[in-house]
Amino acid sequence: MDPVELAPDPASELEPEPEPQEDAEPEPQPQPEPPAPRPRVGRRRAATVNIKSKRSVSGTAQKKVAKKFSRPVQAGASTGPLTRKRKSDPDVESSRTSEGPHTSAPPKKRYRGSATTTPAPSGPFPLSTRVLARRSRKSNFYFPGTVTVIASPSESIPALVSFTVHFDDGSEEDVDVEHMRQFELEPQDLVFVPRRNKGKTTYRPAQVLEVDRWKEAEVAEVHETEEGPDGDDYDVEGRFMKVSEENILKQWYERCVSTRTLYRDKDFEQPPANRLLAGMGFMVTLADLPKSKQSLVQLIETSGGVVYSDWSAIVSLTGVMEAAGKRMTGKIPEMRTLKESRKAAPKSLFCLTDEPRTTPKYLLALALGVPCLSIDWVLERVLQDDPASHVDWQAYVLPAGQNPVTRLAASQGFDRAWWRDHDNLPKLLSHPPILKPFAGKAFLCIGSPDFLFPKKEFGTFPKLILAMGASYVQAAVDVSRVSNRGAQKFDYIVVDDGEELVSYGDAAAVNVSWIKKCLFTGVEGPTPWPDREA
Repeated sequence: MDPVELAPDPASELEPEPEPQEDAEPEPQPQPEPPAPRPRVGRRRAATVNIKSKRSVSGTAQKKVAKKFSRPVQAGASTGPLTRKRKSDPDVESSRTSEGPHTSAPPKKRYRGSATTTPAPSGPFPLSTRVLARRSRKSNFYFPGTVTVIASPSESIPALVSFTVHFDDGSEEDVDVEHMRQFELEPQDLVFVPRRNKGKTTYRPAQVLEVDRWKEAEVAEVHETEEGPDGDDYDVEGRFMKVSEENILKQWYERCVSTRTLYRDKDFEQPPANRLLAGMGFMVTLADLPKSKQSLVQLIETSGGVVYSDWSAIVSLTGVMEAAGKRMTGKIPEMRTLKESRKAAPKSLFCLTDEPRTTPKYLLALALGVPCLSIDWVLERVLQDDPASHVDWQAYVLPAGQNPVTRLAASQGFDRAWWRDHDNLPKLLSHPPILKPFAGKAFLCIGSPDFLFPKKEFGTFPKLILAMGASYVQAAVDVSRVSNRGAQKFDYIVVDDGEELVSYGDAAAVNVSWIKKCLFTGVEGPTPWPDREA
């Protein structure tokens, strides 16, 4: 995750944000007068819907509706922030069945009010960074808002950074980045939408049907789920929605907010020469932030640390080329001499990045049991006001990835006590700080030369399998190139994602995604991994 120092102004100079004034769920703000409704092509306009009685009204009855909802009601206009389709309306298709959405595409519907988003101010953030964020006093739900400015580090977990979120109801709060999601709806998402009843706004559960107009107007078609297939379908603006934390954990993991979407690539402040990182080695993976990466490497070296460009400088994870360049057989991994010119060998080793990644450096660090930390740790250790104070790296450990069963963030499985002993690094392979899920297993990798052995050495995933403890790894362009060891003696045959699984002998057929799931969970998983229903 990205550091506090990247903000345009120090967090201490920001004005404190006001506390929320009430615990009740925020009601949607009064909406402006709706624009003149656009008639549907080939259809006559639907009459105004009385939300309470679910009957069509017209004429003088509209005056009662207008008085009840404290705003004028026009013929053909909705009485709330959404437009409903009623099964009692003869002009509305009611082809919905118990199996799912409508079988025919519905006509483009009208909606009330403007769906424009609150623009973010200029600064280190892109415009209109729309998020769902958890509110501190309403922690069971996530509400829509816009990221404005950086706030401060999290008090509970210093590695997390807080951002000020301007919620659509007008309030503002500082929210940790782990409690935000990109506000991008997808079909089948479960949300809560407002409905006025007796002058009060209540929220009802609904399922998203269509998001065709989301990017242009932040409007989605939803289906109320309380009444099953008989529930109403209508358009609703995103600013009126909320999502329960339970559904966030089930459905929104892949929409976590990346600090890279909030920060622009930027140089870090450079300290004077010091020895605060002396005796430490680092692997830095920030390829998509070249300016930040170069600046961070300079900061580490100025502070006495050593930066390695690739894992091959630390561990030998390679093989022997055979069969005229069509096959490679893995060798037993070996530690290399951890020395750099004019610098002593490090006594500890870390992988630094801004957030959990699937880059080769990050994945190999997880497999070897090397701690993967937020770059905030280095920045706070080096740039703090009191250099003599100790900043513990254990508070900055990042998640390994997503657990394929729980769909939650998986913790790194290395032994922290192992890394507190500074004499252990030479034993990284002989007495590793992490359990090896593939210990004693034999793997055969099938695929193209670019996947298996680019530059005449093992590619990322043959290396990863060796690092995860496999006793034997062979890579071949096809099964006809397999050595006389015999495919039936392999435990697993691995192909790249998107390729057809290869079945040969008694070996189980898996792909790269299976390897990564085993890595994140730290176990030799089932084949295939069971899908967990959202």
